Amino acid sequence: MQRITDKNINTQEEYKRILESRRNSKYSSFDIKRWKRMLKHFRGGILIDLGCFDSLLPTFAKDWYPESIVYGLDFVDDVIEQMKKIEPVVNYVRGNVYHTYFQDNYFDYITAGELVEHLEKPYEFLKEVFRILKPGGIFVLSTPLEETKKGEVDKERHLWSFDKKDIFRMLKPYGYVKIETMGSNYFPIYKYHFPYILGFCQKAG
Repeated sequence: MQRITDKNINTQEEYKRILESRRNSKYSSFDIKRWKRMLKHFRGGILIDLGCFDSLLPTFAKDWYPESIVYGLDFVDDVIEQMKKIEPVVNYVRGNVYHTYFQDNYFDYITAGELVEHLEKPYEFLKEVFRILKPGGIFVLSTPLEETKKGEVDKERHLWSFDKKDIFRMLKPYGYVKIETMGSNYFPIYKYHFPYILGFCQKAG
């Protein structure tokens, strides 16, 4: 785990700007593939996508298992308002990923795609994740693999770089861990197709 950016520019204003710039953009086929892979162990129940931004992951979860209760949580007001209009059957809420208002052991499945590298306190975030995850429930995160240069993938919004061992060590105290990677033939031609780590952790009972 390596700090690659000193200054944290992950503010509401920054993400409002990004949201506006992406208003007419299409979703990347790589992102769609990644979201679906993150859901490969989901079999219904109560799910939350933390730091959801404009991800389609909650939509896929609800489409595949319509009886499920699905949440998307983000800290940007404009994101929540936009996503509520796009997908009203998903429960979009504004919140803080370090201190959510959910009760202990509430969720069956928790996802966090492209979030942990943006956070000042990744370990504090994981404590909250596993507080609200049920025993036997599954947490899935994705993050760039060994992003060693500032701005290599997402300008200066990424604070941390991780390798597979880092993610394994971070998740291991909470349960059974499996680490996978997603490669890309496009990188470095297209920076958002950087290789990714996917970390799956089933919470110990």
